[in-house]
Amino acid sequence: MNILLGTFIGLLLIYVIAYTDFVLSRKLKMQVAAINDQGRRDYSFQPLSWPLAAGLALGCWAVLGLLPRQALYLEYRILLTLLAWGVMAGLVYWFLKQRTNARLAQQALLLLLGFAVISGLLLAPLANLLNQMLPW
Repeated sequence: MNILLGTFIGLLLIYVIAYTDFVLSRKLKMQVAAINDQGRRDYSFQPLSWPLAAGLALGCWAVLGLLPRQALYLEYRILLTLLAWGVMAGLVYWFLKQRTNARLAQQALLLLLGFAVISGLLLAPLANLLNQMLPW
């Protein structure tokens, strides 16, 4: 009975994850397309571009490499990281607001920051492994 219940719950979780991934990725693609279409149509600028997203992601996670590892307590490192992320988000928002309007800049910034945080969470273990393997 436990095996049957565990199999049922596992299949249900896989179904929910697959369905959510399909629905969310479709909605996300539609939202990105709508933001870029409005930006191109009204301002001839594409707010969501790969170079901007990659630059923001590298900037957000390069901050962690600049902080001293042993000299600061964890709380101070977290505070400085969040402060740097806030400054970078403000700069990107200002840049997007200069090129488009405030509403479009806010919509694009939320997606860009989401991409930056998620890509850093996925690539941080790889960067740690490379840092340990390569002698500096």
